[in-house]
Amino acid sequence: MTKKQLLLLLLFLLPVISVGGTHDSLLLRKIHTVYRQSAKDLSAARKELILLRRTHNLPAHEVNLIEGDLFFNRGKYFDAIKYYKRALYDKVISRNVDRQKDLMVRLMPCYFAIGNIAGVERCSFRLERLARKSGDVHNQAEAIFFRGRCAYVRGSKTVAYRLMRSSIGRMEKASRSDEDLYLYYMFLVEYLQQDNRNDECRQVLRRVSDLAGVDDGADSYRRARIPEQRLKDLYAHLAVLARREGKSQQAQRYYETFKMLGDSGRYDYKCVLPYLRADSLYDDMTAFARERISYLEQISVVGTTEMIDAYRLLAEGYEGKGNYRETAACYKQIAKLKRNIIDREELDADSELTSVYEQKNKEMEQQRQLDDERTFVMAVVVLLVVLLLGSITYFTYRFSRKMLQKNKLMVKMLDEKIRKEQLARNEYLLNEARPAPDKERRLFESVREEMISRRLYLRTDLNREALIQQFHIPKNKFSSLFTKYAGMSYSQFVNGLRLEYAADILKKHPYYTIDYIAKECGMTATTFYRLFSSHYGMTPAEYREAARLEVHEQSETDEKPSLPGEAPASADTED
Repeated sequence: MTKKQLLLLLLFLLPVISVGGTHDSLLLRKIHTVYRQSAKDLSAARKELILLRRTHNLPAHEVNLIEGDLFFNRGKYFDAIKYYKRALYDKVISRNVDRQKDLMVRLMPCYFAIGNIAGVERCSFRLERLARKSGDVHNQAEAIFFRGRCAYVRGSKTVAYRLMRSSIGRMEKASRSDEDLYLYYMFLVEYLQQDNRNDECRQVLRRVSDLAGVDDGADSYRRARIPEQRLKDLYAHLAVLARREGKSQQAQRYYETFKMLGDSGRYDYKCVLPYLRADSLYDDMTAFARERISYLEQISVVGTTEMIDAYRLLAEGYEGKGNYRETAACYKQIAKLKRNIIDREELDADSELTSVYEQKNKEMEQQRQLDDERTFVMAVVVLLVVLLLGSITYFTYRFSRKMLQKNKLMVKMLDEKIRKEQLARNEYLLNEARPAPDKERRLFESVREEMISRRLYLRTDLNREALIQQFHIPKNKFSSLFTKYAGMSYSQFVNGLRLEYAADILKKHPYYTIDYIAKECGMTATTFYRLFSSHYGMTPAEYREAARLEVHEQSETDEKPSLPGEAPASADTED
């Protein structure tokens, strides 16, 4: 296999391993066999591909990539484009930026080979956009270089050279291999040779020679770091440049080295053609052309632009030698090949559109099935949610009914407790209201009446020291005064008054917040919650709800009051 084919194989294998997973060694050997046979027997390689498609060991887009590579290696660029595009339309490729960039790199030379400049520019802009998104400097440089080649074909040579030089500069900064730089430098040299820009061409060729590892020595090509087939371009350009500068012997030496290198049949002779014309080497032209045609026929590359170029070289050789009959035969063959290529382009275009529509229809059908599945899943989810909400609502209703019954029972118990406390307090007040024979009782009564009448217990700054100073109570008798006549400590007495006041507010003002009521009673919210729950056996919120239910039930069971002067509705009337 050639270096170019090996590189294409590696370009293919790396994405296959990263996307498709680890393939077994047998599958890799089959792929290697396909690429190896592509240089010798295209039909055998395609048979292997058919087997790969049938066994489904590889996804369809991977097989399309391999088949596109086969046709690219054989110069069948229309077929290569068709299979590359089939791979490009696949969802797996459309979701992977690296695979898209790889396909753009493959499509650009195909479009350029068939003269579709618009296609090259379209792919180059897409490649540059993807490369910029992923930070790939090398792919950006490739896209810019191909845009430069397109500009050259369109006649904008200043823009073309600027773009190509900028691209090569980016590649050198990206630290790519010397062989990649060598390839792009050779494209630049080819354009410089066509425009007779000899000084610039000499500078670039010097850089190319350094990359290739050759010098002016007679056998320096033996130490080159570049394959011989690539070196043929370098020595062809060196021969043309030396011939234009009048260095005939040096040009002859470069030309002889050119003929010794590589496989003559696989070379297209575009680079050395100016030298052949300058020295009128028409015999060499016809010999080279016959070898080229024989090689293309051997590898089944007939209806392509490469065969047309080979026949043009042969016709020019015959014309130079004065053999006009053979020249006419060559031009007839060229016309026939052009007609076949045009017909093939139309067929390939129809086939490509058919494959695109088939792929789109397949994707639409898959999307419809996916939408149906999503609709079914959504319906099941909605049904489950409705059932869940219904169950929650039912059990919440049952729980609230039980809580209401429990609250009613708690309200009755609370009312009974409050009634008993009120009776006990009234009895205590009656007892306390009797004239006290001793001075301590009168002192306590004055303190209690002052606190209740002025609501001193609601003040947050109320403390023992203030009461002692105000009523001139001895400090050693303050605590015993409340314990003896109130039956509780001073703190319990004050908190009891505050809690009674809070309970009254909870009943009369159901919309006041608990925090506000606690602040109004001179306590923090935490202390209020703790004392109220301990005293009444329920939280302030539960107490207020219980009071509300009590009032509601009482309003439903109470009799309708009678008007003044009327007898109650339940009273018996006399005749």
